[in-house]
Amino acid sequence: MAELLDPSEIMFTPFEPKTQNRFIMYIEGIPAFTIKAMNRPSIQFDEVILEHINVKRYVKGKGAWQPSEIMFTPFEPKTQNRFIMFIEGIPAFTIKAMNRPSIQFDEVVLEHINVKRYVKGKGAWQPLEITLYDPVVPSAAQSVMEWVREHHESVTGRQGYSDFYKRDITFNLLGPVGDIVEEWTLKGTYIEAANFGTMDYATSDPVEIALTLKYDYAILQF
Repeated sequence: MAELLDPSEIMFTPFEPKTQNRFIMYIEGIPAFTIKAMNRPSIQFDEVILEHINVKRYVKGKGAWQPSEIMFTPFEPKTQNRFIMFIEGIPAFTIKAMNRPSIQFDEVVLEHINVKRYVKGKGAWQPLEITLYDPVVPSAAQSVMEWVREHHESVTGRQGYSDFYKRDITFNLLGPVGDIVEEWTLKGTYIEAANFGTMDYATSDPVEIALTLKYDYAILQF
């Protein structure tokens, strides 16, 4: 005879659900109201395969808690179009787009019996990508080439000293009325790559120049 299900297993039982919007998170130095979204902790286990003749068997390996992602939303948002960047020799109005500095740390894994623990390794500031308009006058291509020649002179093959080609760069994020709300300084910046753009008879789009800049470190002044 088939086993009968208990009524409590098939009948709906009213309950009060937890909802995704009712939470608060505390991180030292970060106002709780700026935390817009996050994911709850999750763990993942390595797979250990036991090979035996023509079959495979599986057991659990080491467990590792997965990274948590958090998004922050300022009360008065900073917008991507309100910025100005200052690079010696390059007119500020020719700078069309850029990315803010980012830093990445190496991961050091401490293995211990059945668990893994993590600590931070060396940090490295990531390259900065910049897009320039190239006006007829003043020529952004000429401005960039003058900086390139301080790195390397193509005609003579002369290489420049780092004191000559490395520059400190400043850029500001602006508020709604043009006030400076954030200021960065990039120390020891040089050109890692310069792409002077493409030409095409089929379009009348403005010519652009793409720069990849490397720097020693960034300072958020305020």
